[in-house]
Amino acid sequence: MLIPCVLVVKDDSLSKRAVVSLAHHGFDLDVVISEAADLEEFTEDVFQIQPDVVLLGKSMPMAGDEVLSHLLMKHPKLRLIVVSDDSNWMCVFKREDRLLTDLNDLAFAISCA
Repeated sequence: MLIPCVLVVKDDSLSKRAVVSLAHHGFDLDVVISEAADLEEFTEDVFQIQPDVVLLGKSMPMAGDEVLSHLLMKHPKLRLIVVSDDSNWMCVFKREDRLLTDLNDLAFAISCA
């Protein structure tokens, strides 16, 4: 099984904590931190890195509907996971909304084909 590449934004502490927790609990991930300061830099990072998954906190500017639509149109195989900052919901775009009850839920969303 291939190790998924997960892209998170430098300033997104929620997503960074989540992937650090997954790695700490033994989940194999190739985590790449984007240094992007704006949408243009972020979409360039997605183009250059070609991650399997982009993980964002819902309050991040990069998690806006327009940005997510743009990314999905340009990268149709990309999995976008947006995690709510104030509840346990995550939205896996092109998949489903799910309740985030433990790290296994997030790991499943990252690794599902």
